[in-house]
Amino acid sequence: MSAQEAVNRPSTRVMRGRLKLATKASIADAGGAKDLVSEKMLRVGEVALSRGSVHRVENDDHFVGIDTALDLDLLAGEPRHARALAEAQNWTLVPLVAVCPTAVINDAGMNRLARITNEFELSMREALEDRAISVEEADEALPLINKLIEELLHKQAKLLAVRRQGDGE
Repeated sequence: MSAQEAVNRPSTRVMRGRLKLATKASIADAGGAKDLVSEKMLRVGEVALSRGSVHRVENDDHFVGIDTALDLDLLAGEPRHARALAEAQNWTLVPLVAVCPTAVINDAGMNRLARITNEFELSMREALEDRAISVEEADEALPLINKLIEELLHKQAKLLAVRRQGDGE
């Protein structure tokens, strides 16, 4: 079935565009398509990665497979595809405590939290310059809120690990 025939799809072009952006960002953070393919880190080639990450009408039907999206996110160190899928369905990701078995909170983690907080604050201040938040501005801010929540929950899990270690667990 072509995209033209699938007029009643529950997902929107914007939602699918966010999946392509997730693919593009994960490719970049994982080292770039050329290196990923030459090092045989993925089952697909550069053309498939390009078509799956570029949001153009001629590529609307082309996405990376869910297994490739998982590989990209694991290599990039961030669940971008899962986040895009969750947000499209009005959900957010919550990191598992089991992912944070140690109580180590370091400067890099605190810097990441500060960066995400600053990104959100700047986004909101720009949005509020005209005293009204547009749909586009909300679309920009919501993923930042979700990233901030995820980061705070990650810190919470680490602090709970400190408490468990202190209790002798």
